[in-house]
Amino acid sequence: MAIPQNLATAIERAPGQVFRQREKIALIELANLEILPDSQIGEFYLTYNATNLYSDHAGEELNELCSPSPQLLEATVFVREMWELPSEFVCLTSAEGEGAYLYSLVDGQVYDFDLADRDSFLEERPAPLARDFFAFLEWYLSPSE
Repeated sequence: MAIPQNLATAIERAPGQVFRQREKIALIELANLEILPDSQIGEFYLTYNATNLYSDHAGEELNELCSPSPQLLEATVFVREMWELPSEFVCLTSAEGEGAYLYSLVDGQVYDFDLADRDSFLEERPAPLARDFFAFLEWYLSPSE
């Protein structure tokens, strides 16, 4: 599975070093999160750094996998322990605002989560924000209207 060209072009326009430098460390961090390297999210994090990506309308920066710190793992551990979310979720963004974008390891979809709606989210999972990780990136990187 290859990253769609439109996404690669948008990502590679970001300032700074966008390409992953230490693939071995990235593979370890993906394994720590139980993310398959050949999944869409795995391919993204093996190829690119998330630190310089900006979204006009998401209001959140993507967590970086391993450099300069394992933000993806730290935020995921936080939402699993503090918010008591199931282990299927990987926290893609900071959880500081009592909400985050969550990637499901089970269905590959991305959800817009708000802590105030935690119980209803867990009981009746809402429609996903994006059907898969690449669709999420397309939304995330698209210019606001």
